[in-house]
Amino acid sequence: MKKFNRLLLGALFSLLFLSQGAFADPIQDNVFQGRRVGWFKSNSTPCPIVCKKMKGSVAEFEAFFAPQIKNKRTSVCKAPTHTKQPSGKGWLYGNNFSSAGRNRLCLVSTPSGRAQREKRFYCLCVLK
Repeated sequence: MKKFNRLLLGALFSLLFLSQGAFADPIQDNVFQGRRVGWFKSNSTPCPIVCKKMKGSVAEFEAFFAPQIKNKRTSVCKAPTHTKQPSGKGWLYGNNFSSAGRNRLCLVSTPSGRAQREKRFYCLCVLK
């Protein structure tokens, strides 16, 4: 029984250390990788336009239906954050909506649950 407990404890510690690398964003900025995707900088430019400039790519998006809203698509975006926990910096992931007035912003939610509008953000582009 002691041997089993040691083995189980060893496996748990191994998984704990291996899982630490799972929190990193596997997609790098400003370059298409082997997965044929990349984050590209946008200075208040809608994501479909940013990705269209990268030949052969489109913005990663979700389509949805909401009768009260004129939006038909929302593109994936990320904006930098400077928080106190854990490392002092990181990324907030959000939406770049297709409607006028919102298409130049990345709407993200902070860790405290507050909505935030960012003018400088990155767009997720995918090669066709």
